[in-house]
Amino acid sequence: MPLPNEKELLLQMSEGDEEAFRTLYNLYRGRIYTVGYNLLNSNELAEELVQDVFLRIWIKRTDLVKVDYFTPYLYTMARNHAYSALRRVASRFLSVGEAEDAIPDNTTDETILGKDYRAILQQAVRRLPPQQAMVYQLSKEQHLKREEIAARMNISPETVKTYLNHAMRSVRAYCSVHMEIDLIILCIIFSL
Repeated sequence: MPLPNEKELLLQMSEGDEEAFRTLYNLYRGRIYTVGYNLLNSNELAEELVQDVFLRIWIKRTDLVKVDYFTPYLYTMARNHAYSALRRVASRFLSVGEAEDAIPDNTTDETILGKDYRAILQQAVRRLPPQQAMVYQLSKEQHLKREEIAARMNISPETVKTYLNHAMRSVRAYCSVHMEIDLIILCIIFSL
């Protein structure tokens, strides 16, 4: 529910009023943290999300007077930042295709995220046409060079490049859709 003086706070903040910023921060910090924690399943990442979102709010404070509905604007910003954080975490596991034991031991939450994304990645690879799947696995999992893959599969290096490009596009699209579904579910839960 928006504050009765939310527009006034945004106007004051756009003029550099740090107290107005602090008021908005105190009102929304917990909610943004909850969004971050539910999406990222990590205390540290949720805290980083809160800091990133409010830093961006402060940086863009002069534009906020144009925002008619601050709460949805803030939640959208938080969701987009969380989605970017998920993609960063996922890219560590998706682009390299590490083995199960190669997951960094930074935190239990990060390990869980890595396993979730690895499962999504494996589903995406299973959906590829056989030749693309083979090229993808040889390139991303066995780290073979294009020429080595071409020799092993008895195809040209350009065909390997084409197959890999198609495979990467399909894998990224599949992973994006499945990560996006989690975000949509979360938004539905928060709107109830």
